[in-house]
Amino acid sequence: MPSNKLISKLLFVGLLLLFVNTYSQVGINTNTPGDGAVLEIYSEDKGLLIPRLNITDLSTIAPIAFDTAAEESLLVYNTNTASGKGFHYWSGATWIKIAEGLSTDWTTTGNSGTTPASNFIGTTDDQGFAFRTNDTERMRLTEEQYVDSDGNSWAYLGIGTTNPGEILDVNGDIDVGGDFDDHDGISETIKIRAQSHSWFLGVKNDPVDDENDYFIGQTDNADDAPLRISSDDEYVSIGSDDDEPQDILHITQDQTGTTTLRIDNTDSDGFTSLELWDGSSPEAYFTHDNSSNDLDIGHSENGGKIDFFVGSSRAITIENNDVRIYGDLNVTGSVAKGGGTFKIDHPLDPTNKYLYHSFVESPDMLNIYNGNITTDATGTAVVTLPRYFSALNKDYKYQVSALKSFSDVMILEEIKGNSFKIKSELPNTEISWQVTGVRQDAYANKNRVIPEVEKEPSKKGTLLHPDAYRMQSTLQKENH
Repeated sequence: MPSNKLISKLLFVGLLLLFVNTYSQVGINTNTPGDGAVLEIYSEDKGLLIPRLNITDLSTIAPIAFDTAAEESLLVYNTNTASGKGFHYWSGATWIKIAEGLSTDWTTTGNSGTTPASNFIGTTDDQGFAFRTNDTERMRLTEEQYVDSDGNSWAYLGIGTTNPGEILDVNGDIDVGGDFDDHDGISETIKIRAQSHSWFLGVKNDPVDDENDYFIGQTDNADDAPLRISSDDEYVSIGSDDDEPQDILHITQDQTGTTTLRIDNTDSDGFTSLELWDGSSPEAYFTHDNSSNDLDIGHSENGGKIDFFVGSSRAITIENNDVRIYGDLNVTGSVAKGGGTFKIDHPLDPTNKYLYHSFVESPDMLNIYNGNITTDATGTAVVTLPRYFSALNKDYKYQVSALKSFSDVMILEEIKGNSFKIKSELPNTEISWQVTGVRQDAYANKNRVIPEVEKEPSKKGTLLHPDAYRMQSTLQKENH
């Protein structure tokens, strides 16, 4: 006969089956299982112990024993460390670890056996993805927005902003580099890659503070960079062969051609200008008018002075309308002037006065030669001129006068072979003579002075010296 224990167990199972069939719910340690639960196990100090199996091969159902086929969703706890301890379910073909089998079950201690095509953190609909700390959004990946030249689609990443407008949009500061404790010993850089070249934005990494220059170059070596900013005094160097900038702007290039600083305005009606400021306003300028092709070099202040130096010596000074040249002036072309004088220290009072003399002017290109000579006992004298005289001059004019006597004087023979003869009425007479000639050298023959010409159309109706004409008009009105 069956034992009493066996009979009790059979009765319990029968009652349990009757209860399940009647109520479709089972409660263990509770008389009121939850409405939505088929089975509720209640305990305040116990857990549910799932069958523990040693699964050596996740691709087979073993060690589960079955007659036909194992059901999907069979749940066990795998104790085998090599195949992966933890809860597993049978998919119908293999054992799947629960933490790796569900796309949402990424662990905070790392995940293994992942495939980027199927295992990821993100969204599968047309929505962005936010990252939060302290329940506040800190970073966001948007839905697809950017398509590159190869047709690949990329999301925009915003840090500190919920509406990024670029592939990377950072609302705040970016800290790049290793600081004192963690650096590469050469430079700290940001690399920008183009199709044919890569550029580096960086800072030279040197333990000496004033050697940490900022640079832009095609390598991560600051010494090869074409643009460098000195860290200690903010000097800037442009040119790949400059090791250290030596001034606020230092441009250098080691090449056989010309090193050029170019300022360009391509608008035909615009101005191209370089201005020198004192901090609040422009003081001097170099300006080109693209429409008229005028180049203006000037000082913006009334009374401003411009000095040109050669070495340490001042060569030219321009102050108001006064130009002073400290040295010789050589002109290969013509000089047009309103008037002209020499200016010297006055011989009688050199420390207090100047002496001015006007230039001799003529519509012809005249050369003047003069001197004194004494006739012989026959009243004859031969004046010898420079040996280049006949080659340089033509159209000669003569003036002769007797000194210390009333003797008549005449030109006995005109210039021939760079000399001419004077005849005086009285013998042994001192004669003062003057000869002028018109230049006939190649330059003079090509550039004859034309006394009267029309003004340029743009100058019609204007005066070179309006102040003088105003003064003349005033004087004429006063005289009348």
